[in-house]
Amino acid sequence: MTCAFVSDHKIDSYLKLQIVLLLHRRGQRSIGLDELADQIFVADLNNLERLLRELGEAGLLRVDARRWTLADRTDVTYCLRCLERTFDDPLARQQLLRQVGAAHPW
Repeated sequence: MTCAFVSDHKIDSYLKLQIVLLLHRRGQRSIGLDELADQIFVADLNNLERLLRELGEAGLLRVDARRWTLADRTDVTYCLRCLERTFDDPLARQQLLRQVGAAHPW
């Protein structure tokens, strides 16, 4: 099983996956960089901001006054619901994480 949404939107790291799932759970409530870093335990704010910009360029996020929310797109919301369900299933989650990890064969 591969998820076209993940590859199409350049979700190529576990952190990006965490970010979009967290923002999906928040609905349309925005979040600032520091608060997001605290919630996903990231110390490197420059790297986190770079990831947010990349997700924005992929059409998943929008920023307003340095606060981030999911893009208000039905297709994104629908696919994130599916991703969340996939992430809740241990076997499907492992396949998804392999797919995300394969995007960067270090």
